[in-house]
Amino acid sequence: MEIDDNFYTKKFGDNILKSDVLDINKNNAKANIKADLRNAPEINDHAYDCIILTQVLQFIDEYESAIKECRRILKPGGTLLTTLPSISRIDVRAGTKGDYWRFTAASAKYIFEKYFSKAEVKSWGNVLSGTGFWVGMAQEELSQKELGYNDSDFPVIISVKTTK
Repeated sequence: MEIDDNFYTKKFGDNILKSDVLDINKNNAKANIKADLRNAPEINDHAYDCIILTQVLQFIDEYESAIKECRRILKPGGTLLTTLPSISRIDVRAGTKGDYWRFTAASAKYIFEKYFSKAEVKSWGNVLSGTGFWVGMAQEELSQKELGYNDSDFPVIISVKTTK
């Protein structure tokens, strides 16, 4: 299951038998489940092998409720894959009234390990890639070496992998 669309499921998934898209926006034609991730009784317990939350939790006021709901709807042994912003401009669509959170590796580990026994947390980025992001540079303006260097003191993105 993904939120908003199933871009990553299509791009990286193999042998996918079922792919659902959840969105709170009832007008999203790509979503086959119209529900609130903070509380989605429409979805059965233990329904998914994998949930992909790519840049989602920063837009959810009660993000812990969403994490708990993901745990509920994951099958035993299921995986939750999440990316979170560490630095980012305010989202254009959400605006200043709908873009709530930024995370660090420590805060991500803390919050996910409240609900899962283990969270594999990584930070991605460095001062150069962060600066490039802030000023609107294209990735082609930096070398793979510059982009590939990860400095945990200057994260741009945090990734979390948890298994139920």
